[in-house]
Amino acid sequence: MKIEELKVYQKDIIRFLLNAKKENKLVHAYLFEGTNGSGTIEAAKYFAMMQLCNEEEPCLKCQTCEKVRYNSHINVVLIEPIDNMIRKDQIEYLMRDFNKTSMNDQSLIYIIKDADKMNTASENALLKILEEPAPGHYAILTTENKNNILNTIISRCQVLHFNSLTNEYIEQLLIENKVDSSFAKVISNYIYNIDESLNISTDQKYIDRYNIICKIITNLLNKKDAYTDYFLNKEMFDTIEEHQFFFMTMLVIFKELLKIKNNKEQSSYFESIIKNVNLNKITYEDIYKKIEIIMEYQKRLGSYPNMSLLYSAFFAKINE
Repeated sequence: MKIEELKVYQKDIIRFLLNAKKENKLVHAYLFEGTNGSGTIEAAKYFAMMQLCNEEEPCLKCQTCEKVRYNSHINVVLIEPIDNMIRKDQIEYLMRDFNKTSMNDQSLIYIIKDADKMNTASENALLKILEEPAPGHYAILTTENKNNILNTIISRCQVLHFNSLTNEYIEQLLIENKVDSSFAKVISNYIYNIDESLNISTDQKYIDRYNIICKIITNLLNKKDAYTDYFLNKEMFDTIEEHQFFFMTMLVIFKELLKIKNNKEQSSYFESIIKNVNLNKITYEDIYKKIEIIMEYQKRLGSYPNMSLLYSAFFAKINE
């Protein structure tokens, strides 16, 4: 999520922080909890801009805001996990800075990304900072799961919960970035992170996978051999994430076809399939049955000793 988008998607949190600043009610430590891509890090940087930008609200374009945005402002320290862990020495570095006075008499802001990745030693070290906060020094912790953080740390922070991204929001954002609406609908159901969604939308491997799945579904609905299309391209579906993409894409498309059959209305999605299939000859019950089969095998991912066996069984059943 871009910093500029926070006022739209996390407007309540941004309004809360701005009002707290105007009323001089900011606290020394905040815990931003939200799913990946919900804007917690961007909001932490926005908080730093609030303290350092000369405007009443961050202008997002001055030299100060740009330095905060790109992690180059001397008054803002960003700590991230190293090898999936935040260690004690990283927090001790923070402690040394907490005991220093800002070189320009402005606020000092410390952002700890994925604070749930702290080990016991680093959590205990952070507690010393939070127990004795210095004036004008602010700590922002971000996490996807605050349950993995010590209660004694949480109790010293004001916790703000971020809205999760919706499928509709990501889909619309992708369409605004010139992604085909059908592919955008698939991606928005597959991943809830804006940056990863945008990366997938231009990844030729994912585009090829999507096109193969559309071809497979077209053949299935026309009662033609669909397994061969999968078999000839099975190397495109190797990792568990790629298998999940396969079944999720099939599920999204069949659910859209079910909606068309149920409501007897036109759809702006998956036209490449619809124009090559006579939906009038396909019953509502048949589509619903296929959805149940897809969901059944989607749940079996990881439980089969061999993915080739899973796909073989899947195509045998869905072709019945």
